Amino acid sequence: MSLPPRLPRPPSALDENPGKAATQATGHGAAPAFGARAGIAARVLAAGLGGCVVASVGAAALAAVLPMPRGDAVMAAVLLSFAIYVAAIVWAFAARSALRALCGIAAAAGLSLLVLAVAGSGLR
Repeated sequence: MSLPPRLPRPPSALDENPGKAATQATGHGAAPAFGARAGIAARVLAAGLGGCVVASVGAAALAAVLPMPRGDAVMAAVLLSFAIYVAAIVWAFAARSALRALCGIAAAAGLSLLVLAVAGSGLR
């Protein structure tokens, strides 16, 4: 039993101009410009490092504020810190610019530090 003959493949946009598809997808050259790469790098750092800071400071602040026994408050705060971390990551990539992402994450960290400083002074 033999295989049927191969049909010729239909022409595509990539045959005529290999860079055309990349140009259409991004609106400019095949690779993003340096400014776009720096913005992406800033968002990745804001999401990774900033999200970790916000989650850890937020967990400490929640542990100090939650009205339950200390062990339960710490456990609930640590569980909620995972949601805080995900929210920070989503914010970093949903913000209009990398600067807004950094400012938003810094504001969340500052607010958590403020809550920790006010409520943490009366830790049990």
